[in-house]
Amino acid sequence: MTATMTSDFLALCAAIDAGDDSALPALADWLEEAGDPRAAGLRRFAHRPALEIDAQPCRMAGLWAWHILSDEYVGCLAREVFLRLRKAGHGVQWAGKRALYPTRSAAYLALAEALAG
Repeated sequence: MTATMTSDFLALCAAIDAGDDSALPALADWLEEAGDPRAAGLRRFAHRPALEIDAQPCRMAGLWAWHILSDEYVGCLAREVFLRLRKAGHGVQWAGKRALYPTRSAAYLALAEALAG
């Protein structure tokens, strides 16, 4: 079951979009309570050193991006995780070795879906 949007969900996404990473665990809790499988992926993100995931997606040309692991960029993912993200690719723009999203929260939710799968 995928979570439907509520004011709580939208408020948590807005906080993440504003740069408040402390909202990520609360969003994972909300997703879990709604029976959304992305909760597991978002919780797995908390263990990012083991996944070779940098701290956050980076801002590029008005969009938010995850990159394949590279010393050139922040927002880098291990190849295995990046390929899962690409496979899950729902409504995302691809530009070379970057996955682009319209908002910061959309980037995190897409990563959560890839990690949950």
